[in-house]
Amino acid sequence: MSLIAGAAALQAEPALASRVEGIARRLTLSPQPPVCALAVAGNGCLASVFRHAAAGRPQIAASPDRDLLAVAYGYLSRPPSPQIQRHIDPAALAQSALQIYRDRGLAFVEQLHGCFALALWDSRRQRLLLATDLVGTRPLHYAVTRRHAFFASSAAALLAEPDVPRRVNMQTLCEYVTLGFPLHERTLLADVHLVPPGSVVSIERGRATVHQYRRIQYGASASQTPDLNRCAQQMSDRFLTAVREQTAQPGCYALPLSGGLDSRCIAAALHRCGRQVQTLAIGSHGAADLRLAEVVAKRLGFAHHTWTVSPRDFLAWVEEGVRLTDGTLGAFDAQILFVARRLPADTQAVLDGVTNCDGLYSRFEVAANRLAPWFIARQLPRHLFIGPIVDPAHAAPAPPPLFAQHHRPAIAEHLATSFKQIRDHAQDAGPFVFDRFDYTDLTQRIRRFNLVGSVLLRAYCPTLQPFFHPDVFGLVTQCPPQWRVREKPIQRKLLHQLAPQLDDVPWERTNLPPGAGTLRVLARYVERKARRLSRRRQSHAPRRGVAIDYRRWLLTDSALKDFVCDLLLGPRHAQRGYFEPTRVRTLVEGQITGRTDQLALLGRLISLELWHRFFLDEPGAPARSIGPRQQRPPS
Repeated sequence: MSLIAGAAALQAEPALASRVEGIARRLTLSPQPPVCALAVAGNGCLASVFRHAAAGRPQIAASPDRDLLAVAYGYLSRPPSPQIQRHIDPAALAQSALQIYRDRGLAFVEQLHGCFALALWDSRRQRLLLATDLVGTRPLHYAVTRRHAFFASSAAALLAEPDVPRRVNMQTLCEYVTLGFPLHERTLLADVHLVPPGSVVSIERGRATVHQYRRIQYGASASQTPDLNRCAQQMSDRFLTAVREQTAQPGCYALPLSGGLDSRCIAAALHRCGRQVQTLAIGSHGAADLRLAEVVAKRLGFAHHTWTVSPRDFLAWVEEGVRLTDGTLGAFDAQILFVARRLPADTQAVLDGVTNCDGLYSRFEVAANRLAPWFIARQLPRHLFIGPIVDPAHAAPAPPPLFAQHHRPAIAEHLATSFKQIRDHAQDAGPFVFDRFDYTDLTQRIRRFNLVGSVLLRAYCPTLQPFFHPDVFGLVTQCPPQWRVREKPIQRKLLHQLAPQLDDVPWERTNLPPGAGTLRVLARYVERKARRLSRRRQSHAPRRGVAIDYRRWLLTDSALKDFVCDLLLGPRHAQRGYFEPTRVRTLVEGQITGRTDQLALLGRLISLELWHRFFLDEPGAPARSIGPRQQRPPS
């Protein structure tokens, strides 16, 4: 997979190319030298990087007189002109951007539709432009210092440059621990920023200016006439078109398949389009995902392979997951790396099931929230996220007791800032509470938590995201927000339209067929809530509805227990001073004994500690473990 990096200097600097090459090398975790193409024009240098030679040959687009350079990664979904073909070649994307920029200036990116991040250097104007697509599916980070502007696909890669300070952003750390993801464009590094979605960052004379060129067209409840069946038919037509376009080039495609509905919809669309794909599934012992994925693949006639993973596999992938995601993905959310490492060498692209129509809460929680807004908001997880939306006049919550006492005043200020930003951001969605919450969830959590998992797949192979095709994404965001709850009414109807033969295959989340009625789903919801309340008495039993039962692993596997205890209860973690050691010990011991269940929070603490060790404590340490994919597909 291609990644990008580069720099612009205020004055001519002979060593600029070598500095950019150093950043580019930090983009790769391979012990092998990366395949890197560099281009210099005036005071600017751009780099296109492949992690290893088997991945391809990087390219940089340049104007005939080399006053303009462009580099990109991602793909176009809709060509800006009839002369440009629709394919996944990043070089074509860069060339398109360069050609349109000559004619339209800063408005060039308005003509680009797809999933991409790009950089363009205009040596005559001494202007560096950084842009991402409407949703920000391809992260692009930048840092502006006194004499330079640096950018890279990874925030941590910028630490190869000595001029970029290694200061932790406590606002981000607070949001990550509390919410599970940072808000807006913040990263864990105080001086490194994320290019906002649907925006162009223009850097000239050491100053960065953000221009938003496109906004999500959000459909609020008041403007909708709900007709789920009609919407599902439109969704089916657009989704089939998206899959057909993205897989138009002959080649080997792979699809990670679970027991959920998102990847199942992609599999059904591939079958309808007559495409052949290799499906891959993982899960811990006894996981429903393994069984259900095999049933789906068999009915659709796809070659399928499954792996049963163990705690030893987790220990093999957890460090790489932290490195690839800059520490902002919980340690227990990176299991797709196991599949990514085992992709056949001839895989042209992986179809990624990440979607924007998978809300944070159930329709039943939404209904309860309307009856008792603030009380319910405090009972639900991430009450910092929903609190200011439900009751804007309410004060921000007190800092969680996990934080060290000397940090609590500052953490309280950070929480108040986050609270205000969430409240102000939500107002764009209109007067209805659930609309405001759904809009904030769509524009914050989905792009900063859901999409970051795609980074793991892209480390090994280009990814295609049919649900984020402009036509599909636009339809979903204009649907009534109650269709994007956890029960996934859109995907359930879509799946029936695409593959009726799968109607009786249960959905792993409910263990019911996707077409089950509301009463059956409500009964199952109540049953699952009751099961969670009694989890302490049955914590050693395999859990239903999860692909990998990390909770059971932490209860039963001594090597995993030792890893967590050494990492979080050792002196290095305590010396950082962020958290109260006694609170951390209570959290860890409660999880490994089954007394409490805070797995997500534990995963964030693990990721934060590993991130500190890899990028702040040992910035020069050699990276581990990405290499070429295996040479033969799994049997």
